[in-house]
Amino acid sequence: MEDKRVRKTKQHLKQTALHMLEHRTFEQLTVKDLCAESDTSRITFYTHYADKYDLMDDVCADLVEIARRDYHRLQLINNEAGDAVLNFCNLFNCILNLFVEFYGLFQHTVVGDSPYLNALFDRYLLKFVKYRIQKDQPALHFKYPPEQTAGVLIHALWGFLREGRRSKQSIETIRTQALQLLQNLLRSNVLTQQRA
Repeated sequence: MEDKRVRKTKQHLKQTALHMLEHRTFEQLTVKDLCAESDTSRITFYTHYADKYDLMDDVCADLVEIARRDYHRLQLINNEAGDAVLNFCNLFNCILNLFVEFYGLFQHTVVGDSPYLNALFDRYLLKFVKYRIQKDQPALHFKYPPEQTAGVLIHALWGFLREGRRSKQSIETIRTQALQLLQNLLRSNVLTQQRA
């Protein structure tokens, strides 16, 4: 287990990075600026992280844990029966909740803005959606391999979310429409096979 001071220092560095990403892209973020902004020496930074990419991996691990707790909370609130479609709706709600809470970071996840962040978040999102697909395969009977199905769901819904924000739609409007779209996709025969 990490020492309390180490955890505090790392948390401070991660919070500073998230704050700085509200005003600049990841490519513009430098360790030198991060250390100056956080009032942390470079020696201390490099004691904990190999580089800014390593720091961002740690940020992602925190986000995954936040999403995991949020998912379990939502499952207890509205899906005690374990409905497979609601599993996906709750997963999407967790992603949307992260998007809202950490918008300063997620605004930079488009390829043209930050190829690294785009690839990083794409990898994490695909991993979790693929896992959910594999778990719910018996109930939903997906037509396509998990990787491809996850790609369709993630890229369609992420694009829907991002473009909704660009067009200044409210988060609740986007949430309602995206959840309806997701349910329509999963309850139709577009991605799943209807049982005989």
